[in-house]
Amino acid sequence: MENDNNRLYIQMLGEFSIRRGDRTLNGESSRSKKVMNLIEFLVANRNVTVSQEKLVESVWDGEEFDNPLNTLKNMAYRARNVLKSLWADDEQSVDLIKYEGNTYVWNNAVECVVDTEEMELLSEEVEHGQIERSDKIEKLNKIFNLYKGEFLPKSSFYEWVIHLNAYYHSLYTKNTKLLLKMLREDGRFGDIVTVCEKYNCFYAYDEDVHVMLLEAYAKTSRLQKVTEHYQHIEELFFEEFGVGLSEETVKFYRELTKSVHNVEYDIRNIQTDLIEAVLGRGAFFCDYDIFKNIYRLQSRMLQRNGASVYFALFTISDIGGGMPDKEVIKRSIMLLKNIMVDSLRMSDVVSKYSTLQLVALLPYTSYENGQKVCARIEERFRSKNKNFKIKLVSRLQAIEPVEI
Repeated sequence: MENDNNRLYIQMLGEFSIRRGDRTLNGESSRSKKVMNLIEFLVANRNVTVSQEKLVESVWDGEEFDNPLNTLKNMAYRARNVLKSLWADDEQSVDLIKYEGNTYVWNNAVECVVDTEEMELLSEEVEHGQIERSDKIEKLNKIFNLYKGEFLPKSSFYEWVIHLNAYYHSLYTKNTKLLLKMLREDGRFGDIVTVCEKYNCFYAYDEDVHVMLLEAYAKTSRLQKVTEHYQHIEELFFEEFGVGLSEETVKFYRELTKSVHNVEYDIRNIQTDLIEAVLGRGAFFCDYDIFKNIYRLQSRMLQRNGASVYFALFTISDIGGGMPDKEVIKRSIMLLKNIMVDSLRMSDVVSKYSTLQLVALLPYTSYENGQKVCARIEERFRSKNKNFKIKLVSRLQAIEPVEI
C-alpha cells in the first residue's frame, strides 16, 4: 500500500476514528468533545455545504451563547490543529478543514475512505445494479462486515446523529435480512449461524433473526443450541418487554423440535434425556404456555385423586398501586422470580403471567401452608428489595377439579 499515507480511512460506525498510515485520531486524542463533534459533523456532511448558522446549531445542539460565529471560528482553528496529529513533525501537513463559500467544509481534495459511504454505495449496487447472484451475496457480506455498531455512539445524544443512526441501522438491517434470505435459499445454514449471532450482538430484539438462527442451529445439527437459544430469547423478551414471544415463533419452535428428534427405541436413552432436562434445584420455572398445560393436567388429576392444589398470584406495584418505571420492574421481577424458585419445592411450578405478575402452582398442600408459603415469599422480597416504594401482594386460591 505505497500511497496509503495519501489516503484517510474514516470509521463512523461503532466508534469515530481517522487513520492515516500508522497514525490514528479518535475520541481519546482530543480533550474537547465539541472539537471532535465538529470534525464528525464535517466528515458526515462532506458532500454538502452547510451554513455557519446550521453548523453552530448542530454542533452546539441549540445551546445559546454570545458571538456564536466567532466561537465556531475558534473551534475550527482548534479542530485543524487536532487533525495535524495525523502527520509527523517532519511532514508537511494538510488543512483538512477549509473556509469556503462563507462556511467551514471538509477538504475533499484529500482522498477519504469512509465506512458509511462505502455501505451506502454497496447497498445502492445491490438494490439497483445488474449483478450476478454471487456478486450480490459478496457485496451484502461486505455491508455486513462494515457495520461495527451504532453510528457515532459517543455522540448519540445529538439530534443530527440520532437521525443518521436510525438511517444506517435501517440500511444494515435491510441488507442483513436480504443476505440471510439468499443464504437460506442456497442452504448455507452454517453461514446463517455466523451472521445471526453477530447481528444479535448489535440488535438483540429482532424476532425474525432469532427464528432464522433457531432453524440454522437445527439444520446444522446443533440441537442443544436450539433449546438453549429459545429459552434465552424467551427470557430476554419477558425481561425487556414483559411479554412472551409471538405465537408464530412459539409454533415454529414446537414444529422444529418435533422434526429434529430422531427415532429412539431405547427407553433408557429417552429417560436420560428427560432427567437431564429437569435437573436443577428449587421450583420449576417455565413459560406461560407450559404453565397452562400443567395447570390443566393438575385440574384433571384432582377429579381422580382428590388431592389439593393451590394457585398463587404475586403482583408487584408501587406504594400507590400504580406501575413503576421500566428498570424498576425488570429488577423487581427478576428478584421475585429468584426468590420464588429458591423458596418453593421442586414439585412446584412458577411462571411469568404479565409484566408485573408471577404465578405459582402449589400441589399437595393445604390452604394454611399455602398462606405461609406466600407470606414467606413476601417477607423475603421485602428484606432483599432495596426500593421501598415497591410492594408485593399475593393471592391464594384452590384449583377446582375439572369434570371429565
